Amino acid sequence: MKKVISLLMSFVMLFSIISSVNLSAYAEESATSGKCGDNVYWNYDEGSKTLTISGTGAMYDYSNNNAPWYGYYKNILTVKIETGITTIGDHAFDECSSLKSVTIPDSVTPIGDFAFDCCSSLTSVTIPDSVTTIGEFAFSDCSSLTSVTIPDSVTTIGEYAFKRCSSLTSVTIGNSVTTIGKWAFSHCSSLTSVTIPNSVKTIGNGAFDRCSSLTSIDVASGNLNYSSEDGVLFDKNKSTLIQYPVGNQRTEYTIPNSVTTIGKDAFYRCSSLTSVKIPNSVKEIGYSAFYGCSSLKDVYYSGSEEQWKKISIGSSNDKLLNATIHYNSNGNNECIKTKSDETSFIIYNSEAIREIDKIAIGKIDDKNLRLKNVKVNYGSVAKDFDKEIILKKNDIKNNKIVFSHTDYNKYIIPSVVSNDSKYINKKGHNVYMTKNKKDGKPYVSSVVVQQTEVVKDSGGDTHPDLGEDIFDDENINDDDFIGYSSRSKSKPKSAYCDVQYEEQLVIDDTFYNVVISAETNNAKDVHYYIIREDRTCKTEITNGVKENFSFDTLLEPKKALYAYVVCDGVSSDPVPLKINKKELDQSMKNLLLKNSTVNILGGNTGKFKLSDNVPLVGGTEA
Repeated sequence: MKKVISLLMSFVMLFSIISSVNLSAYAEESATSGKCGDNVYWNYDEGSKTLTISGTGAMYDYSNNNAPWYGYYKNILTVKIETGITTIGDHAFDECSSLKSVTIPDSVTPIGDFAFDCCSSLTSVTIPDSVTTIGEFAFSDCSSLTSVTIPDSVTTIGEYAFKRCSSLTSVTIGNSVTTIGKWAFSHCSSLTSVTIPNSVKTIGNGAFDRCSSLTSIDVASGNLNYSSEDGVLFDKNKSTLIQYPVGNQRTEYTIPNSVTTIGKDAFYRCSSLTSVKIPNSVKEIGYSAFYGCSSLKDVYYSGSEEQWKKISIGSSNDKLLNATIHYNSNGNNECIKTKSDETSFIIYNSEAIREIDKIAIGKIDDKNLRLKNVKVNYGSVAKDFDKEIILKKNDIKNNKIVFSHTDYNKYIIPSVVSNDSKYINKKGHNVYMTKNKKDGKPYVSSVVVQQTEVVKDSGGDTHPDLGEDIFDDENINDDDFIGYSSRSKSKPKSAYCDVQYEEQLVIDDTFYNVVISAETNNAKDVHYYIIREDRTCKTEITNGVKENFSFDTLLEPKKALYAYVVCDGVSSDPVPLKINKKELDQSMKNLLLKNSTVNILGGNTGKFKLSDNVPLVGGTEA
C-alpha cells in the first residue's frame, strides 16, 4: 500500500512540474511587453507588427535568439527606438527577417554586436550622428540594404559589421572613423567603390575582400597610414599592396616598384587579370594573394629566376605559380619604354593571333611576328618604322591614324577612337594587319567597341529605343535594321577594343559605342553593317559610328556576328566579330558590368571559318 501511495505522489509531483513549465512558457510566449534594461521597456503591437523600445539608459545585451521579443522576431516589421535610449544591445534584433524599417534616435552611442544581424528585409537605415561605435556583425547579412552613410561621429566600424550586405551599392565613411575592422565590408557583391578618409588609422585584414563589383578603393590624399593608386589600396609608402579591387576589369596590371610585400588575399579571385608585372623589389607574396585568378597566364618579373626563387610565396597561390614566368622582363612591350605623355603601337602580322599560345609559353619569339617597313600617318605627319613606334599622345589625339604596308591592308584608327581618353592613355596598343588580297574590293579595317554607361536625360528617361527583329530567310531590305537611337548622354566605361581580335562579352541591358573603319576606295555611297550569320538580323552603323548601341536583339547563342561595308554597291568580304553574349544571373552581371573586355592575348583562337550561310562573300549587293 505504501508503494502505491508513493507512486501516486510521484505522478502528482511530476504533473505539477510539467504544468508549471508549460504555463511559464506560455506566459513568456504570449507576453507583448516587458523590461529590456534597468529603465528600458519594450512593447510589441501585434496589429501593426511594431516593436517599440522606450525609457532611458542602456538596453540589455542578449545572446543569440534570447531577446524577450524573440517569439515575434519573424513577424516584426518596424522597430522604433525612442529618444532616451543610449545603447542598442548585442543581438537585440538579430534574425528579424521581416524587419523593413528602424528608427534610431540621436541619444544612441554604440550599436551592439549582432544588433541587426540577418535582418534580410531591411533596405535602409539612418545612423544618427550620436553613434560612435558600430559593433561586430552589427548589420551583417542585411542582404536588402542598398546604401549606408556612416556619420562623422563614428570612430569604429567593427569586424564583419556589414559582411555579406549583397545589395549594398554605396557606402560613405565618416571623417572621424579611425578603425575599419577585419572583413567589415567583405562579400558586399554590389559595392562598386569606396573612399577611405584621412582619419583612418587601421584597416583590418580582408575588409573589402570578395566584393565582386568593387572597381576602386580610393584613399584621401591626407591619410597618414594608407594610400591608393589606380584604385588599388596600399600602405602609406606603397611598400605593401593590401587590396586590388576584385571587380576591376583590367586584364593587365603593373605593381609599382616600391612594393616589397603583396598582402594576403590581395588579388583574391581577380578573374579578369591575364597578366601581371611584378618588380624585383617584391620579397613576399602572402597567403592566397592570387587565389582564384583563373585567367592569369603571364607573370612578367623584372628580376632574374634566382631572385624569383628567393621570394617568400605563401600557400594557395597555384594560379600564380602555374602561369608563365617571364624573367628579366617588363612585359610584352619590354623593348618599349614610354613616358607618361607617350603611347606605343606594336604592329603584328595577323597570323600572330594563331600563335598566341605558343608565344605565351616561349616557343615562338613574338618579335618575329612583328612587321617591318610600316608607315604611320596622322594629321600631316608621316613616319616609317619597323615593328613598333612611340607616339606623343597629344600629337595623335583626335586624329585619324593609319598604319600601312605594301603587302597588308591598312589598319585605320578613326579620330573618334583616338580622341577617347581611355584609349589614348593606354601605355601600349597591339595592331594586327591582314594580308591584302589586292583584288580592288573595299575591306573592313577595324571594328572597335566600347562599353558605355547610359545617363538619364533631362526627362529622367534612358532611351534604348530598340528596333524590331527582321525575319526574312531570303532577303533583308537595307532600311530594315536592328538597333536604336538614343537621346541619352553616355560616358565610357572601358577603352575601345577591336572585336576582330579581342573578345567582347556582352551582357543584357548594357550599351556600347561601335565604330567601323574601312578602306572605301573613295566611294560616294558607303554603308556599314553588322549582321548575324543566319541573315535574319542586321543593323546599319550609320557613317561607321553608332553610340549607345545594344546587341541584345542581334545576338543569339552560337550565331556569330559579322561586319562588312558596301561601297557604291560593291560589298567587302565579311569579317567575323568576337562578340559573345553571356546569360548571367544578377551577381555575375554586377561582377562584369564595369568592363567586359577580355584581351585575346590571354585566350585561345584558331582560324576563322565562315559559315555557308554568311552573306556577301563578294560581288555586288542587290
